[in-house]
Amino acid sequence: MLGILVFALLLLVLLIHGQELEHLEEHQNCNIDVFHAQDSVNGPILIDTSPLTPFESPRLSAVNYTAWEQWYFDSVAADGLSNTVITFFRDPTSHTGLGSLWVMHDAVWPNGTRSSIITYVDQAQIIQCPGYTYGLWNSSTRSTMFSFNVTSDLKQASISISTAKTKGSWDITTLGPARYPDGLLYPNPGASTLFVPMCWWVEAMPAGIVQTSFEIAGSKFAFTGYGGVDYFAGSYIWDYICRDWYWMRGVVGPYSIVFWKFTSAIDNNTYTSAFLVQDGSVLFSTQNSENILATNPLAAYAKLTLLYGGKVSASMGANDTGYTLDFVEGTKHGGRSWHFDLQHENIGYQTDADINDMYTRFADSATGGQKGRNEYIGAMNSEQILVKVVYPIP
Repeated sequence: MLGILVFALLLLVLLIHGQELEHLEEHQNCNIDVFHAQDSVNGPILIDTSPLTPFESPRLSAVNYTAWEQWYFDSVAADGLSNTVITFFRDPTSHTGLGSLWVMHDAVWPNGTRSSIITYVDQAQIIQCPGYTYGLWNSSTRSTMFSFNVTSDLKQASISISTAKTKGSWDITTLGPARYPDGLLYPNPGASTLFVPMCWWVEAMPAGIVQTSFEIAGSKFAFTGYGGVDYFAGSYIWDYICRDWYWMRGVVGPYSIVFWKFTSAIDNNTYTSAFLVQDGSVLFSTQNSENILATNPLAAYAKLTLLYGGKVSASMGANDTGYTLDFVEGTKHGGRSWHFDLQHENIGYQTDADINDMYTRFADSATGGQKGRNEYIGAMNSEQILVKVVYPIP
């Protein structure tokens, strides 16, 4: 009976995504994890930190009062004027009483109009098959369904949404290889999935070409642009483990860019992860910040500088209006360097003023390239968070 139910569920998913029915036989050898909104445990849980675990797999053994995991799909229009982010949560930390399973869909139109919809669901499934992984967050009684499909080679992904407020799809084709926060490429048994203390991160698609089309509360929302696919997990929410961070991802001409600078509240150290790809080939990957020059003047490093005086800034926290990113290869590795300028064009999402972690997401226009060579134009998503008061670990 269980086998019949699993097969029926797979059939439903395949119909949603328009798969060919004559290939159903090959989808029966799949593993399925089922989660329910009110499932939780008291006490510690385990996290799978193996670098060889498929990137879209759930890694928490259960959910408790503090730990969380999320599947993150972001995108920005090619002109940098709008963006949309869809996040699938297995996260009880909102403490609403509505459970640990929810999806957040944020969007900003070019004119600055914003939408942010949080939908709690009754159950979720992660279905892992030889050629793909499906995620399903749904409530059958409310005809609510969110699904994602990531191919096992981590080259393509798609999302389908069908709710009372939103209907549409999101598709991405990667521009570079999957990677770990330490810069190694997947799969690598020697890599680490830990980015900072108590926070794990892997990138199935560091950057790619995105096509998105939705109807949100009766309004059309669509663009072609850039985005990526990430997985995150944490022992505690940002208020406990972070002082501030700056994160960005996008495409400028032939370059795909990822950067994250994170100041930990656990050890007060600043961690950096920078990744630069040109036409599918990795140019630059480092965890070093500019501080490395104090001990190794020949080393590669990445540097973030805040810009001011532009037209859009967060209404709380830092009042920057953009960033510059510098990737410096170091004379030991060839001496090349790349420079990129980002200008905030719109605010895609920001937390309320009374929230302890002041978070803002921007849609940015971008320019840059290798110093001394051609300059290109593009677009990036960027995010920043400043924690007002760091809470002590219980």
